[in-house]
Amino acid sequence: MGTARMDGAAGVVLAGGQSRRMGRPKAALPAGERSGEPTLLRDRAALLAQVADPVWVSLPFGAPAGPGAIADTHPSLGPLAGIEGALAQLEAAGGQWLLVLAVDMPNVPLALLWRLWFARKPGGVALAQHPAGRLEPLVSCWHRDARPAVSRSLAHGERAVRTALAQLPTAVVPVALAEAGWLANLNTPEDWEAWRRAPV
Repeated sequence: MGTARMDGAAGVVLAGGQSRRMGRPKAALPAGERSGEPTLLRDRAALLAQVADPVWVSLPFGAPAGPGAIADTHPSLGPLAGIEGALAQLEAAGGQWLLVLAVDMPNVPLALLWRLWFARKPGGVALAQHPAGRLEPLVSCWHRDARPAVSRSLAHGERAVRTALAQLPTAVVPVALAEAGWLANLNTPEDWEAWRRAPV
């Protein structure tokens, strides 16, 4: 039996970062035996594709866009620019909801995406929360009507996602201490090697 789908949901893998500490593009890092997919990008896109359609990839400003790929509309404004571009694509595609997942967060499971889905707010956003209390906007579910707030923040040069969140109905989905590894991200070669060697 297949996985249930989220009606009206699209997905985007945020892969527009500079990967300075990693020293190579995170999206192209081999995942292989660790995840069943050849790269982190393929792995995260495959997860989203289980519940959302279509699934896009957010690329850096100036990158050539193509089928399934969206380039940031603003240079050097971080993941918020990628979210804005994906929300614009969502609107053009007639979708209602956007699942956002960073390419360097390889442990986020389907169960957390469903928690976000059930917590979502019309016109707003649902996002994960680390056990210590920090919000994680790179694991989130956005309504298409959230786009104006995102665009206003970027127009004022604000790259912090919290600036847009302050203007939106927001639902917080806590991640328990025992689940804290779900929100781990890979910033350095050491992080990636440790992830690849960890038990599945």
